[in-house]
Amino acid sequence: MKLMNSYSYGLLAALLTLAAHAPALAETQPIRVLVYGEHQGENIVYHYTVINNGTDGFYNFTIGNRYDKTINRTIYELVKFPLGWKYGREGEGGTAIILDPNSTTQPPGWAPEIIGQVHYSLVWHILPENKATTPPLAPAKPCLVSV
Repeated sequence: MKLMNSYSYGLLAALLTLAAHAPALAETQPIRVLVYGEHQGENIVYHYTVINNGTDGFYNFTIGNRYDKTINRTIYELVKFPLGWKYGREGEGGTAIILDPNSTTQPPGWAPEIIGQVHYSLVWHILPENKATTPPLAPAKPCLVSV
């Protein structure tokens, strides 16, 4: 009887681990984001395709952050403000950063918003006044936005 070498044991362990975790790896995420950048002079315009892979429609989505469960908070990851931004009114959370909706593209009834100060994320949402006339992003439907 031939004994397995250490390489074979490592390969067997990797295959068993992959088999044990295959259902989790195959699980479809509720949202998929595709992105590409377009250089315009010194700036880059990012074009996002957000696809609803879930079973329910949604009224907003965020790009450029992640939740860190070790510190129980959202981490904003973007650092260079997009074209069309300006400082707004100062409030409790600092100075508001306004993004001109004409400097972005999004479906009718949707609007962009910058959340954060030094590091930030971008939120696209259906404006409250448009919720009655703008449907949520339905399952299997893409939403195209640019900033």
